[in-house]
Amino acid sequence: MIGAYVRPRRGAENAENRGMQMRNRAWKGLGVAGAFAIVLAVGCAQPKLQGARTIAWNTSYDAALADAGKSGRPILLDFYTDW
Repeated sequence: MIGAYVRPRRGAENAENRGMQMRNRAWKGLGVAGAFAIVLAVGCAQPKLQGARTIAWNTSYDAALADAGKSGRPILLDFYTDW
């Protein structure tokens, strides 16, 4: 029996490597998608934080100016009209 080593064609090696690279890329993509799904599920499962329910608007300019002077906060002036 005569043994002979038949070297695969260069194109076959490249095709095999490309196939491996594509599989690795697919697994990485699935890993990223899975991580995103876990983060989304955990984020949606958390209860919402309770913030301020209402804002106490002060409609008097003089009272708002006095309150801003005491607390050191700025004043918001909102002008509105229907023409």
